[in-house]
Amino acid sequence: MNVNLSNYLAIDRISVLRENWYDAALYFLHRADFLRLLDVRNIQTISILGTVFSNFGDLNLYYNLLGCAIRIGESLGINNDYTHFSPILPDLQSQRHLWWSLVILDWLNLPLGQPCINDSDFVVKMPSMGVRSVAESDPCSSNHQSIMARIASLLYQFQASFCASKSWETTGNTVETAETMIAILTTEVTSLAPIPGPGDAHAQSVDQQPDAFTYDQRHNLLLTLLYNRILVNRTMVSRQPSLSSEDIRLLRCLESAHHIIKICKSMDMLHRLPATW
Repeated sequence: MNVNLSNYLAIDRISVLRENWYDAALYFLHRADFLRLLDVRNIQTISILGTVFSNFGDLNLYYNLLGCAIRIGESLGINNDYTHFSPILPDLQSQRHLWWSLVILDWLNLPLGQPCINDSDFVVKMPSMGVRSVAESDPCSSNHQSIMARIASLLYQFQASFCASKSWETTGNTVETAETMIAILTTEVTSLAPIPGPGDAHAQSVDQQPDAFTYDQRHNLLLTLLYNRILVNRTMVSRQPSLSSEDIRLLRCLESAHHIIKICKSMDMLHRLPATW
């Protein structure tokens, strides 16, 4: 059963509870001596915290802890499908999902720095749509991670191709290829979670949605796609020799920014906390 805390608690109280949860998670992570003891549960903790570090303004801590989680994962062998997974993980699919959660966190932050993980560093099959691990009770969770993995891979490949481009034509083709892939994924997600209009947030509360957790997942996917659409297209703004091409890419950025504002306003009215990367 989904419970909207805003129905029972004041908004400022919800904020305090979130901060308490965040501080407690970090406290017990350090109590677990995660830098000395190699444990899958420490990777899981950092992976979960990785979706909210930026919400609490802890970017430096995020980058350092993510690097630790990746190193621990490599030491335990979860970066290889042919390595025996930890007995804490119930099946190979769980191991794949855990490793890809680290890859997603790492590659979605490419605009802010070089990745810790290269695509040659692991042999792990990408999560598939509709394929759940034993630990997943929510059928949408695997679909969410599958799409996130595809977004992260798209961004990683875009950066690699963009940096290797030696002409305007090649660079433009790289941008258009990424734009096409983002459009395909956006259409796929939008069919599940339409971009809200100005009054949609008041028309229906989260408790009236089929699943509040699924609601958050789908709208966070949209936010991620829209942000990365801006990231991809802005690389050619003010650099493209053709003014008409620049106008098209600038319009894409503005359109995506407007949609981001709509979604954030909708989630804020429902007291939801967007995951940010």
